[in-house]
Parts: sequence; structure tokens; C-alpha cells
Amino acid sequence: MGLRQKIQCLWTFATTTISAIISSALNWGRGSSQNIAHTNTGEASLFALLIGINTVDSTIFQRLRGAVSDAERFKFYLQNTLKVDESRIKLLLDKEATRCNIIEAFQNLAKNPDIKRDDSILIFYAGHGWRALPPLRMASLPGCPERVELLIPSDFDQDSQDFQHMGIPDYTLAALLDKVSKSKGNRITLVFDCCHSASIVRGKSTLTASDDPNSREITRAGPELTDWHVPDDLDEEIWGGKRALSTIPTALKDTGSSSYVLFSACKSDEFAKERWGQGYFTNALLKLLNNLGPNKILCSQIIERLEKEIQGQSPQCEGLYSESRPFFQGYTSPYTKNFFNLTAAQDTPLTLNGGEFHGFCEGDQLLVYESGSKGHQEKPIATVMITKVHSDTSDLELVSGSTLYLKYHPNAAAVLSKTAKLMQHLKVHINEGESALILRVDALGLCTVLTDASSGPHISISLAAKQLRFQVVDQDLLKKNVFLKPRLVDDTDENLARILKGLSHYYRHLKRTSNFYDHLFDNISISFFQVRDTGLGHPRIVKVNDAQNLCQNNVIDINVTSNPQAPAIYGFEVTNNTEHDEVVFPVLLYFDNTEFTITQSYSHVVPVEKAESSWPSKGQSMTIGYGVGVGSSVHPFGFCVGEDYDMEAGFFKLFLFDKPVDLQNLVQQESVFTSSRRGVVQTALPNTHRWGSITITVIQRRSR
Repeated sequence: MGLRQKIQCLWTFATTTISAIISSALNWGRGSSQNIAHTNTGEASLFALLIGINTVDSTIFQRLRGAVSDAERFKFYLQNTLKVDESRIKLLLDKEATRCNIIEAFQNLAKNPDIKRDDSILIFYAGHGWRALPPLRMASLPGCPERVELLIPSDFDQDSQDFQHMGIPDYTLAALLDKVSKSKGNRITLVFDCCHSASIVRGKSTLTASDDPNSREITRAGPELTDWHVPDDLDEEIWGGKRALSTIPTALKDTGSSSYVLFSACKSDEFAKERWGQGYFTNALLKLLNNLGPNKILCSQIIERLEKEIQGQSPQCEGLYSESRPFFQGYTSPYTKNFFNLTAAQDTPLTLNGGEFHGFCEGDQLLVYESGSKGHQEKPIATVMITKVHSDTSDLELVSGSTLYLKYHPNAAAVLSKTAKLMQHLKVHINEGESALILRVDALGLCTVLTDASSGPHISISLAAKQLRFQVVDQDLLKKNVFLKPRLVDDTDENLARILKGLSHYYRHLKRTSNFYDHLFDNISISFFQVRDTGLGHPRIVKVNDAQNLCQNNVIDINVTSNPQAPAIYGFEVTNNTEHDEVVFPVLLYFDNTEFTITQSYSHVVPVEKAESSWPSKGQSMTIGYGVGVGSSVHPFGFCVGEDYDMEAGFFKLFLFDKPVDLQNLVQQESVFTSSRRGVVQTALPNTHRWGSITITVIQRRSR
């Protein structure tokens, strides 16, 4: 387990004071209404704990050159760019960063009366990391990690019998962090620029041809000792009592990760490095934040861009809301945005004097102003979007409705307004009178917000008695007289972001289309039959006698019985009626429009380049869920209607591709309304222009 998991290793103590902390963390992860902080309408402040350690008393750690300057540069950024008052920044450097002072600084974050609930908190550490054997009394417990990760304070002494000079174990940090989040809320950002490697030798460095000591590439880790155990009762007063040592360690990411977002410099098998007096990771992160701003780019987008910036390191970002949260959640800075000049030469596209080096990506949108010197609060004169990114420039195109003639605006400059995101297929209706809710939803950038109910929304969102109300208003269902029961959840920013993230993923893949294979879909027939299990033989699953085709005009309308002993099961038959053979690869997904899950019902067996297609030749059929052939290996389909519902609905979507593909990354197994569900990784369809799909509506009515 690497040092990036330092804040992920929480030891669950069953019978001591820490139990309350763990319970709180678990409830946060599950969306407990009593623990998730509701939206704070007041202005949030930003507080920071910055730790930088170059020199450790113990000789087993090589002296670093960039950890102190990394912490100082972060302080400079907070004060001069974000305008954070110095009184809200705690800086511990070298001799000040003792074990006692670091622990006390964590504890003060939880106790500081100036830090209000839902204020933003940044914890930054640059220095050495270390690995050691776990406490002997825990080593034999099931699930105990092979190594414990430690932060190394400046007064570390390996041979000392005094606990005040030992490293700070991961489980101690986890307990400290849980106390902070319990007291101050879940807007905590952690940044660790230190090594995660288990095999690295002490402070190994590489000298360049210049022989300049500052040019040495130094790794931020100490040796791994094979015979030194963390003392059994180290920090017992922080994480609990002796009886706690009889419990099994549990990763904090499985409990309290809703309280923070964690950035780390590299993976556990890589080296976090520094050169020229600065850490590669911290340098790249600060450059990105300075160029793009902390409130315009999400944590998940930050880490994606950092991966391109840093060679030999794979930065990591974890936390339940890392995909939908800006770097400093809730904190609005008065900082001045960075403007980038525009140029346009004859026969060349409009060009932005900023590119990959500055953190830009294709699809980013920028607002254009008369000039950068007049500030960013003036009315913009145009909106542009990046179509292609080069190293230090980007090609632009005007967003629809914008006009711009640089000869009339020779000093025009642009500033980032919206980071690239996947095409928004989700349309949400909110009544015009609920302006605060409109702003909250629109700020997430996950959907198109409509105030006109006749404009074709998919979901309607409203507020009722401190709850968010989600109602399906998709015309694809309403026109078929399908009216689904609304869903209610507690009104929190976390719930809103999580549900809209899942809905955005769901509707993106449900609604996106391609007409490349329309000629095929015009000449295939899709049937849906009730089938039965014979219990033996091949085929084992066969059509029931006199089975009727239940798929009419791409709609399946069935009555669902409540007999668990003999549930009805069904299967597909797809017939190729085309005049010529065309090799395609089918994939079948099911979209549940009650829980908004996506499951893969049929996929090609082996998605390799030379795979054999299961698509039937002209005049032939394939079955899915019964019969013989590849599709017979798929389980038949069954349906149920929830106890609280009279009807439910969903969609089968049959994709055809010109090559075998794997759509497993589209799957969304957990309900969007489940607070413990993992964040969705937004994915695109495979990189091929040759695909098509057909959607079949499935209406399930409770049988009376």
C-alpha cells in the first residue's frame, strides 16, 4: 500500500471512542441525512495547513532541496493569487515541522473556532515518506497490511524509544482527518508530494552533466526496513484504546472518502521526484491552477491534465466527489483571471496563445474581451472554443452566435470560462421561479437546464420540504402513457451532484445516435418472445408454444406477475433481411429508467481484432437468451415491478459496430439514488465512425 493511501488506511476500532468517528465516516459515505452538510448559503473561507520538510534529523534520509520551497510557493499562491489572509494559513517548515507540531496542527483544524462548517481546507505535505512493519499485536489479524505508511517529521529518530520522534502512521493521520471532517465538513483537499514506492533505496539521486547540485533528481522516500515494527501503542490516545487493536484495518476510501479529495504525486510503484529546488508534481499543479483557476476546473480534470505534464509519474486523485468537485469546494476567490492573447493570420484559424503547456484541452471554451488590461468583469465580445491543441497554441472556432473581427479588436484577450466536457445529452426542466436551484444545477455543467417544460426535457427537478424531487418527463415514455413515480432525496449538494452525474452518463449513452447503419436497421426485424427452461438438453431454453412477438413498433409492453416460483422469462430473435452480407458486431445494453442503471446484456465474446462476428448472414437469425448459438449462452430476461410502483420502464439498445468492441465501461450498475455508489467515469463510444443503434422501449405493468 503506497503513501498515496496514507489517508486511506483507517483502522476500525469497534468499542472505543473512535467508533463514533468511524460511524460518522460511514454515514457520510452513505449519504446519511444527519451527517451530510446541507448547502451553506454564506460565503465559504479557505484555511490551509502547509508542511514542507527538506531536512530530517535522522541520517537515513537524504536532504531534499524542494520540499520547503514547494510549501512556500503554495503559500504564495494562496496569498497573492487567491487572496487568502495569512492568518488562515499555518506553515510548518523543517525544524518547525516536528511530530508534535504536525499532529497538533491537524487537531487545531478540528478545534479552530474561526473555521466554520463547510469552509474549504487545504492540507499540503512535501517531504519524505517511509514504510515499516505494522504493530506486532496487529500483524496476525486478518486484513492487516504488510507495511504501514508513515510521514516523516523533521525530528524523526529511528532509534529513539521516545514516541515523540517517530514517524506518523497512516492510521493516525486517518483518525486525525476524520476528526477534522466530523467537525468542519467535507470540503477538504489533500495534496501529498512524496514517494509511494516500497522498493526505493534511500534518497537515490541522479546528477546531470552540469554537476550542479540543484540539477540532481531526488526521490522523496526513505528506506524500507524489514525488521522494524511500529510500536503497538503509538498514538493510542489519538486512534483509540488497547481493545481497538483487535479489529481489522479498513481503507478510509471505503468509509470517509466523501469528506475529502486526495491528490498524490504518483502511484505506489513510482517515484515522486524533485529537481531545481521544486517537486515535479507541485510545480505542475501550481502552474495549472494559476493558468486555469481553481474554480473553473474539476479535480478529475486537473489530474487528467497533470498526467500529460509529468513524465515518469502518474499523479492520482481519489475521493467520492473528485469527479464533480472543483479544487477548493465552496471557496470563491477574488483572484484575477489569466488572459491569453488571440492572433489570426491570413488563411489560418483563429489562434489562442496558450496550449497544452498551459493546460488547455480540446473543447475548452473561453470568453473574449476587448483586452486583458480592462479586467474580466466587462461584458465579453465573443465566445470561442478550442478545436485543436498544440504545445503552446490552440486553434479556435467561434461558438454559435458569436462574431469577432480582430482588426477591430487588436488587443482582444480570452479567459477560460468552461472546461471541456462530454456532450450534454441530459435535459433538465426546472421551474423559472426556482432560480437558486437553477444556478446550482447549471454550475455543475452536467446537463442543459430548461425552464420551458415543452422543450423536451428528460427529467424535472424541484424542491419540496428540504428534499430534491426527480420526475421523469421524457416524451419517449409520456407519449406511450408511461408515468413513473418521482424519487425524493435529501437536498444536499453532494446528492445533487452525484445523481446528476449518474443521470448525465445514463442519458448520454441512451440518447446518442449514429445513422451510419440505418440501412441495416431498416432491413432487420427484432422479435421478443416468452421462453421457458426445459431443465435439460441443448437447447435448454426454448420458446413457449404459440409464443407471440411482444415487440411491436420497437415497443415491448408486458404485464409482470408477482409469482416468484414461476417468473416469466423472455428472449430476443434478430433476423437479417438485408440483400447482402455485411460483417458487424452487435452489443445489447439495457437501460433501467427507474434506477437509471445500465447493464450489458449481450456483447461479443472476445473483443479482439480478428474476432469472428456472431451477426447472422443474410436471411438468417440469431437469438439472445434462448435457442442455440452464441446468444444462447446469455441468461434469458426477466422483469419485476417494485412494491411501491404500478409500472416501470426501461430501454433495450442494440448497437452495431464495424469491429469488435467492449462497452463494459458504459455499465452503471448502482442506482443513481444510492449514496454509496462510486463515481461514474464518463466514457465515449469506441473510436470508430461506423456504428449505429436502435432503441426498444420496455414497459412493465404490475399484473392485477
